[in-house]
Amino acid sequence: AASILSAVVFAGLSVAAPGCVVWTSLLFSPVLLIAAGGGLILSLDRELGMERFFVGGLCIVPGMLWLCCILVCYRRLIPFTIMVVKTVSRVTVQNSMMVVVSLLGTVLSVAWIAACGV
Repeated sequence: AASILSAVVFAGLSVAAPGCVVWTSLLFSPVLLIAAGGGLILSLDRELGMERFFVGGLCIVPGMLWLCCILVCYRRLIPFTIMVVKTVSRVTVQNSMMVVVSLLGTVLSVAWIAACGV
Protein backbone atom coordinates (compact mmCIF):
# COMPACT_ATOMS: atom_id res chain seq x y z
CA ALA A 1 0.00 0.00 0.00
CA ALA A 2 2.84 2.37 0.83
CA SER A 3 4.54 1.69 -2.49
CA ILE A 4 1.34 2.48 -4.39
CA LEU A 5 0.93 5.71 -2.44
CA SER A 6 4.53 6.74 -3.03
CA ALA A 7 4.20 5.92 -6.75
CA VAL A 8 1.09 8.11 -7.01
CA VAL A 9 2.85 10.96 -5.18
CA PHE A 10 5.92 10.56 -7.39
CA ALA A 11 3.72 10.63 -10.50
CA GLY A 12 2.04 13.78 -9.22
CA LEU A 13 5.40 15.40 -8.65
CA SER A 14 6.46 14.49 -12.18
CA VAL A 15 3.76 16.82 -13.49
CA ALA A 16 4.95 19.77 -11.42
CA ALA A 17 8.71 19.26 -11.64
CA PRO A 18 9.83 16.58 -14.11
CA GLY A 19 13.47 17.67 -13.96
CA CYS A 20 13.55 17.27 -10.19
CA VAL A 21 11.93 13.84 -10.45
CA VAL A 22 14.45 12.63 -13.04
CA TRP A 23 17.48 13.92 -11.14
CA THR A 24 16.15 12.51 -7.85
CA SER A 25 15.56 9.13 -9.48
CA LEU A 26 19.05 9.08 -10.93
CA LEU A 27 21.00 10.29 -7.91
CA PHE A 28 19.10 8.86 -4.93
CA SER A 29 20.34 5.27 -5.05
CA PRO A 30 24.08 5.87 -5.60
CA VAL A 31 24.18 8.68 -3.04
CA LEU A 32 22.35 6.49 -0.52
CA LEU A 33 24.83 3.66 -1.19
CA ILE A 34 27.78 6.02 -0.65
CA ALA A 35 26.22 7.40 2.54
CA ALA A 36 25.60 3.88 3.86
CA GLY A 37 29.22 2.97 3.19
CA GLY A 38 30.40 6.12 4.93
CA GLY A 39 28.13 5.33 7.85
CA LEU A 40 29.62 1.86 8.11
CA ILE A 41 33.16 3.23 8.09
CA LEU A 42 32.33 5.89 10.68
CA SER A 43 30.39 3.38 12.78
CA LEU A 44 31.01 3.59 16.50
CA ASP A 45 30.68 -0.19 16.80
CA ARG A 46 34.28 -1.16 17.56
CA GLU A 47 33.45 -4.88 17.49
CA LEU A 48 33.46 -4.76 13.71
CA GLY A 49 37.12 -3.74 13.65
CA MET A 50 38.69 -3.50 10.21
CA GLU A 51 35.75 -5.27 8.57
CA ARG A 52 33.77 -2.05 8.66
CA PHE A 53 36.31 -0.42 6.34
CA PHE A 54 36.09 -3.34 3.94
CA VAL A 55 32.29 -3.49 3.94
CA GLY A 56 32.02 0.30 3.82
CA GLY A 57 34.38 0.35 0.85
CA LEU A 58 32.28 -2.33 -0.83
CA CYS A 59 29.38 0.12 -0.63
CA ILE A 60 31.25 3.31 -1.49
CA VAL A 61 33.16 2.06 -4.56
CA PRO A 62 30.11 0.79 -6.53
CA GLY A 63 28.19 3.91 -5.49
CA MET A 64 30.94 6.15 -6.83
CA LEU A 65 31.20 4.13 -10.06
CA TRP A 66 27.42 4.28 -10.48
CA LEU A 67 27.44 8.03 -9.90
CA CYS A 68 30.28 8.47 -12.42
CA CYS A 69 28.35 6.47 -15.02
CA ILE A 70 25.32 8.71 -14.52
CA LEU A 71 27.25 11.98 -14.62
CA VAL A 72 29.69 11.05 -17.39
CA CYS A 73 28.00 8.51 -19.66
CA TYR A 74 24.31 9.35 -19.35
CA ARG A 75 24.44 13.11 -18.76
CA ARG A 76 23.67 13.95 -22.39
CA LEU A 77 20.52 11.77 -22.26
CA ILE A 78 19.05 13.41 -19.16
CA PRO A 79 17.37 16.38 -20.95
CA PHE A 80 15.63 13.90 -23.27
CA THR A 81 14.54 11.83 -20.27
CA ILE A 82 13.10 14.95 -18.65
CA MET A 83 11.10 15.67 -21.83
CA VAL A 84 9.78 12.09 -21.88
CA VAL A 85 8.74 12.28 -18.21
CA LYS A 86 7.06 15.65 -18.83
CA THR A 87 5.11 14.27 -21.81
CA VAL A 88 4.08 11.04 -20.10
CA SER A 89 2.97 12.89 -16.97
CA ARG A 90 0.84 15.28 -19.03
CA VAL A 91 -0.81 12.34 -20.80
CA THR A 92 -1.43 10.66 -17.45
CA VAL A 93 -3.04 13.81 -16.03
CA GLN A 94 -5.24 14.24 -19.11
CA ASN A 95 -6.33 10.57 -19.01
CA SER A 96 -6.75 9.90 -15.31
CA MET A 97 -8.24 6.45 -15.93
CA MET A 98 -4.70 5.29 -16.74
CA VAL A 99 -3.96 5.47 -13.01
CA VAL A 100 -7.02 3.35 -12.24
CA VAL A 101 -5.98 0.75 -14.81
CA SER A 102 -2.48 0.69 -13.30
CA LEU A 103 -3.86 0.22 -9.79
CA LEU A 104 -6.16 -2.53 -11.04
CA GLY A 105 -3.18 -4.26 -12.65
CA THR A 106 -1.29 -4.02 -9.36
CA VAL A 107 -4.16 -5.55 -7.40
CA LEU A 108 -4.62 -8.33 -9.94
CA SER A 109 -0.90 -9.14 -9.99
CA VAL A 110 -0.85 -9.42 -6.19
CA ALA A 111 -3.93 -11.65 -6.35
CA TRP A 112 -2.26 -13.81 -9.02
CA ILE A 113 0.88 -14.22 -6.91
CA ALA A 114 -1.23 -15.12 -3.89
CA ALA A 115 -3.25 -17.64 -5.93
CA CYS A 116 -0.11 -19.27 -7.34
CA GLY A 117 1.53 -19.37 -3.93
CA VAL A 118 -1.30 -21.35 -2.35
